[in-house]
Parts: sequence; C-alpha cells; structure tokens
Amino acid sequence: MTIVSLDSTLEPMFWNYVNQDTPHYYFFILDWRYSRDSTKILLALVQNQIQGMMLIYRESVAQIRGTCEAAENLLKYLDLENVEIQTLMEHEPIVLKKYVPSIRHKLMLMTLRRAKRDF
Repeated sequence: MTIVSLDSTLEPMFWNYVNQDTPHYYFFILDWRYSRDSTKILLALVQNQIQGMMLIYRESVAQIRGTCEAAENLLKYLDLENVEIQTLMEHEPIVLKKYVPSIRHKLMLMTLRRAKRDF
C-alpha cells in the first residue's frame, strides 16, 4: 500500500471515488474544493486504486475513511499531539493504538428525505 498526497494529477481519481458516496466524503469534497490552503488529503493506494483516504484540516481535525488496512497505514502519517479524529467504528481499535481519547462520541451518518404526510 502506498500513501500519497492528493495533488492535481490524482484529482480525477479522487473525484471519481468521492462522488460514488458523497455523504461519506462530504468534508473531503467541501474542504478540497473551498479550503485547500487549510486542508491536506492523503490517499491510500493499491495498484492505483483508492483503498482509503485521510483529510487533515487546519492541523487539528482528521477524518479517515476506507479499509482497516488503509486506516492503519494512513494513521502512521498523522503526527499531531491534539487532534479530533472522525472515522468509521471499525477503525476504533486502530485509532486507540495511537491515541487516547479525552472525549468519545458515536455519530450516525444519515441521508434523509422529508416524509410524505397524509393530512
């Protein structure tokens, strides 16, 4: 597995990947589009296929998505003392090997449509 920084040469692969699951990658999309100066995105690649990615925003917030193997490899590149990490539940044991939480929250990601009401 290779870890690389997102740059203009990898953007087509990035956009193709994140557009397949916009809710999961919302902040990757938003920050790369509007906050590039404050954002770093690392891609975990196997044979030029994205296995996962990590967004680091303002050196204080990290989001990790992808396989457990990708998450483990991406975390090796996260060298911050105090960081808020948002990741999938299956990554929790991997994150806890490196960081001790002071606060822990479980979040649920939902995409919703307004219900039709029969009034």
